[in-house]
Amino acid sequence: MNNNFSDIFKEWEKANLITDKDQLKNKNILKPKKLNSVKKSYEIISIDLHGFNRYEAINKLKKFIIINQKKSSRTKVKIIHGVGRHSCDKRILKEVVIKWLKENKKLIYSYRPGLIGEGSSGVTIAIINQKL
Repeated sequence: MNNNFSDIFKEWEKANLITDKDQLKNKNILKPKKLNSVKKSYEIISIDLHGFNRYEAINKLKKFIIINQKKSSRTKVKIIHGVGRHSCDKRILKEVVIKWLKENKKLIYSYRPGLIGEGSSGVTIAIINQKL
């Protein structure tokens, strides 16, 4: 048995990390569209939806996305919804946020679950479409 913290963490990470293959199998996650060969830079902003019910959270997220869509640069949004510890582990906010992102393809370029270091399962990362 490994007693080294880094070894234990690596084993946990392997067991719990969502791989690219897993993401491609999941139909709810939009596949990122191919960009030009030139790397795009993103402005990174965040919104915290803790403490809101599902309706308030979606209204706040929608207004936030629309306001930031008007910016000239492509924007990456860190949506902090939490893991559902205060809602009997039902992940209500996470589910409604993902459903809303999936249904609003005109506003959202792509989205994915947060990775370790970004907030893991308590975060969703979305890229806003630029307004033409």
